[in-house]
Amino acid sequence: MSDNTCDECGSEQLTNYDDRGELICEDCGLVKETNLEAPWSPGERDPNHAQRIGINIDALRETRDANQIPLTPEQRRQARRLRYIQHRMNPRASELLAEIRQLLETEFSDLPTTTRNRITQILVQLFCRDPSVSAIRKSSSNREEDDSWKQIRVSFLLVIMTYLNELENLQLQVPNLKRHHQIDRDLFNWMKKRIGSTVQGIIGLESRRLGPDEYRRKQLLNFVNVYLVEIGNDQELSPVLIHRIREITHEVLVEWDEPLHGPSVSDTPPHGSKSAERVAKLAIAEASRQLNSLSSNQKKIIEEVLRGPSRRGSSTA
Repeated sequence: MSDNTCDECGSEQLTNYDDRGELICEDCGLVKETNLEAPWSPGERDPNHAQRIGINIDALRETRDANQIPLTPEQRRQARRLRYIQHRMNPRASELLAEIRQLLETEFSDLPTTTRNRITQILVQLFCRDPSVSAIRKSSSNREEDDSWKQIRVSFLLVIMTYLNELENLQLQVPNLKRHHQIDRDLFNWMKKRIGSTVQGIIGLESRRLGPDEYRRKQLLNFVNVYLVEIGNDQELSPVLIHRIREITHEVLVEWDEPLHGPSVSDTPPHGSKSAERVAKLAIAEASRQLNSLSSNQKKIIEEVLRGPSRRGSSTA
């Protein structure tokens, strides 16, 4: 990160306090540099400096702000959390976190503020629990360097959104966002395996006391809803058609012995070994085949949404 920006929030509002030898961010209060060369000699402003007792600067940082104004109890708690994060994260992790947060505020500005704040909170905890994520360098030789840089950072956000959908039913349009940002399928799946378990633990997915059938049902309904909302964004398909596709999709899932309305009857459902997202896509595809009123163009739109972004680097005829 540039020497002219804050390592924590990325702000450029940095002030050099010569009398204290500190470079401080005016937005978040982070002390970026200390022990800067002061333009004055001891005793110039305080003739009695030799008789004074030194101040514990580290103690002051958790009780006063950059202007030495006492902090409120809530501000002190925030300062302790911030200092804890700074101690846990290495400089590379702090830089990567700031870059991802910048993308979140620019590329995903249409998300509600509460959702962006929730994602930011999960990001900070992710980098605290697993600082090694800052060393992620996976990329494809088919990509330009800038494109790979952005792909990895956007994948962080999309993986978090995926698990927020499963836990908090936010219904964020992850498939649509993957297509919009042209996220490589292999990269997304790799990133999901890399940070998925940590993200799950952070948002409490692993601690939820859901039985396997209830958890499977919630996943299926969520993925069906996400894909049907994206399909419905195309004006070619009316809300009536989307509603009918949803009904048939639920019927197909019941026929496949998925636990949609209760426990599975069979110990080995036909698609039980497949992920909930994969089964939801197969069920929607089957429903579109059974619905004879769909035109060939409408079926093509559904196929394109379910297929998702094409793999980068794949050969084309």
